[in-house]
Amino acid sequence: ESWREGDTDWATAALHYESRDVMRKRDTGEVVSGDPGRVTETTEIWTFVRAPGEDWKLSAIQET
Repeated sequence: ESWREGDTDWATAALHYESRDVMRKRDTGEVVSGDPGRVTETTEIWTFVRAPGEDWKLSAIQET
């Protein structure tokens, strides 16, 4: 979705992805927390904003 408010542009994108959430010891690779065999699905809504003549900036991230 995209829209304009005054002279400011807004855009929102829904990102859906799978990930494995683990923490490992850097020196040994041993799992400290999480389950490397478990895949989780996540959907996030990212909103970007751009003022005239400027680059896009991330304004908000919402997990659904």
